[in-house]
Formats: sequence, C-alpha cells, structure tokens
Amino acid sequence: MASSFHRQQLREQVGAYVAARFAGDLATAFEMYDANGDKRLSKKELKAFLTDADVGSPQTRWAWTLGTLVETDLNGDGQIEWVEFEEMFAEKLAL
Repeated sequence: MASSFHRQQLREQVGAYVAARFAGDLATAFEMYDANGDKRLSKKELKAFLTDADVGSPQTRWAWTLGTLVETDLNGDGQIEWVEFEEMFAEKLAL
C-alpha cells in the first residue's frame, strides 16, 4: 500500500496534468488513454497516462503504475474502470 505522501503526490501530478491538458475533464482524459475502448485502463494504458502526467521517473514508472493499480483497482480485475479512476483522482480535481 502506498504512503499518504505518495498518494498525495500522485493525485497532485495527475490533477495538474488533467487541468492543463484536458481543462480538468477527468472523463476525457480517461477516454483518451483507454486506447482499445473497453472502458478500462490496462497496465499499459495506465503507464502511458502516468508517463504523460510525469509521475515518477523512467526508472520508477512501472512501480508507480503497479502501485496505482493496486490502490485503484477496487474489484481486483487487474484493470482500472472509470468509477475506480474517478474515485482515485476526482477529489484532487474538486469534481
């Protein structure tokens, strides 16, 4: 489980990225990174999102990806559905 510091850092970086790139529209960001349109983010899609949001470094990106997946994947299917994604990040964006 990630520390509260890491969760806060993740939310801040994602919040700043979504605010700057998508005018704060978390749903649009989710849809853009859902490359195959299955309404879920796979590990690869999540990693692309975190890379663009500049979370971690190239050396730690997979650790951030896997940690975020563990924290966010509430139903345990190995992917992040919209509701899970929204729950993780909407608070930072004040949605």
